[in-house]
Amino acid sequence: MTRSPAGEARGRTDTARRRTGLVRKGIDLVGRRPTAPAWLSSLSRADVAFGVLLLAFGLYAAVYIYRTSFVIDGERYFTLFDDAMISMTYARTLARGYGLVWFPGAPRVEGFTNPLWTLVMALLHLLPVPAPKMSLLVQVLAALLLVANLFLVRRVASLIVPGSSFAGLGAVTLTAFYLPLNTWALQGMEVSLLTPLITAAAYLALRVLRGRARPGWLYFLLGATTLVRPDMAIPCLAFASYLALADRNRWRRHLLLGLGVPALFLAAQTLLRLWYYGSPLPNTYYLKMTGFPVLLRVARGFRAAMELAWPIGWLIATAGLGALALRRERQLPLLIWVFLGQVAYSVYVGGDAWEWWGGANRYIVVAIPLLFAAFTCVLARIGAALATRLDGSGIPYAQWGLIVMAFLSMSSFAATPEGRQTPADWLLLEPPFHVEGNRDTAMIARLVAEITTEQARVAVVWAGAIPYFSERLCVDLLGKSDARIAHLPMRLSQNPSRTSEFYPGHLKFDYGYSIGELRPDIVAQLWQAPWEAQPHLDAHYVKVNLRGFDLYLLKGSPNILWEKTDVAGPS
Repeated sequence: MTRSPAGEARGRTDTARRRTGLVRKGIDLVGRRPTAPAWLSSLSRADVAFGVLLLAFGLYAAVYIYRTSFVIDGERYFTLFDDAMISMTYARTLARGYGLVWFPGAPRVEGFTNPLWTLVMALLHLLPVPAPKMSLLVQVLAALLLVANLFLVRRVASLIVPGSSFAGLGAVTLTAFYLPLNTWALQGMEVSLLTPLITAAAYLALRVLRGRARPGWLYFLLGATTLVRPDMAIPCLAFASYLALADRNRWRRHLLLGLGVPALFLAAQTLLRLWYYGSPLPNTYYLKMTGFPVLLRVARGFRAAMELAWPIGWLIATAGLGALALRRERQLPLLIWVFLGQVAYSVYVGGDAWEWWGGANRYIVVAIPLLFAAFTCVLARIGAALATRLDGSGIPYAQWGLIVMAFLSMSSFAATPEGRQTPADWLLLEPPFHVEGNRDTAMIARLVAEITTEQARVAVVWAGAIPYFSERLCVDLLGKSDARIAHLPMRLSQNPSRTSEFYPGHLKFDYGYSIGELRPDIVAQLWQAPWEAQPHLDAHYVKVNLRGFDLYLLKGSPNILWEKTDVAGPS
């Protein structure tokens, strides 16, 4: 069928139009700038900066974790701080079906104070991961919990100072790179779980004050923290007491829930403890809190608090005075109140055993993000007030300059009198805290496993890594897992300045019992007053030096592979 001239003309016109349209479309596509995804285009500069901080922290945490590892005989070991390794040993025993005890067949003694964290460790031990790599799983989990805490810190600051990007980013920066927090968390202590829980509780409490949340969820969360550590009853009391004063219309409800819910959690734990361990309190409570004069213990705790204030006292004062000046808002004082509650608790218990290292100890560090948030919020409020009266162009520089000053203080450019932290520690140019000791205990564990049978018993001071890596039955010379030692009186020095010698968890031992009566096959370590152990060692043991470590071997022990030692044989 032939087309008419008019039809052909219309067809040529349509074709030309289509071609012209395609050409124009191509020109538009070439000239158009690529568009970003909707979620990316919606990000503010503060969001991007926060993302950069998260990435920087992730890299820092990865380097920190790697720096805690070491190689023994060609195999890389990841290990935790020795106290955390005690929990790891309990966790592995539980995962293998032998109960929540130190090792299979051990007496039922609660030698840990972090039950929920120990249960988390037990779940990880269900995975087919070899012992030298198991700690890496705990460290990765700790890093993820710290990342979650950074999100919460930003939310807390944003609630107090809405619209201020500095308040949130400043608090996140200080929290992300505070060395004591990273050390205690990334080396396996329950600090990694408690810190985001306390920050989350602060966020909920701020919402309660604003009428945006019900108190019930807050107090349930606070009650749950006592499952991680029973002494988390202290922040429970701090939150409840503050909210009862600040929220007068509901003060009865705050006291009822704030005291009642944690009390129920603690009562349930006490009943379980009595049923399983036959004791109302953990064994470590008797070890650290009994048998020493209360006033001397508190004096030592006060001294430790003053050492914390030495480098960052100006930061604490700025946050505290700012909270008092803004007390009508009822929010900033809450953060300071909880932080000071942890400081007061640290004073009461005499501080931690590792105060010489400097920085916040394990009791205070879980609330240090709240101090940082209060500090940056005060700076943000001061900056906003000055901006309305002066040229505000230089205020951000001044604010971030104070953040840099805080960093210089915390990274020990202004060191504590007894603290050993240095900028090299913060920059990870030096091995992290206690890594050399962890390596030594892992080497001793391998040596013990090599020269003994599975029935051997080993006396140890550091009761974490050696039992864990050797998988041998152990005698705890310092009593964390020995109820008899834990109930002894602490050893008192006659030194007039003996407040500095209070060393929680390290002042009770009885060589006559642990070595003379129990007769372990190997004495791998000794603590203070070695002369008290010497009569028992001379009578029943032979001293050898293997691979640089002094060991005492029980004479005639059938559980020692004598051919692998420097001793000719049992005698």
